Amino acid sequence: MTEHDPLSRYFDADPVPAVDPGFRASVMSDIAARRLRVEVALRFALGLALVVFFALTGPAWHTLTASLESAFDLVGLVLAFIGLVALFGVAIVQNRVRFPRFIPN
Repeated sequence: MTEHDPLSRYFDADPVPAVDPGFRASVMSDIAARRLRVEVALRFALGLALVVFFALTGPAWHTLTASLESAFDLVGLVLAFIGLVALFGVAIVQNRVRFPRFIPN
C-alpha cells in the first residue's frame, strides 16, 4: 500500500519560486512613497487647521497677552515663551513627546 500525500506531489511538481530583490525593492519603494504622501498631506492639513484656528481666535489671544503684559513686562513674556519652546524642543529631541501616526505599520 502506498502512502498518498497530495501536498508532496504539489510541491514536487514546481520548483521553489525565485526571490526577485528588484521587484521587492520597487514594491517597497512604492509603498513608502504612498505612505509619505499621505503623512505629508495629513500633517499639512493639521498645520492648516492650526493656522485657521489661531487666525480666528487671534483677538482672544491678543486680549490674553495684553492682560498678561500688564502683570509682567514684555521681556518676561518673551523669555517665558522662549523657555516653553525650548522645553518642548528638548522633549521632542529626547522622544518624550509621541506624535500620532496616521498610517499603521
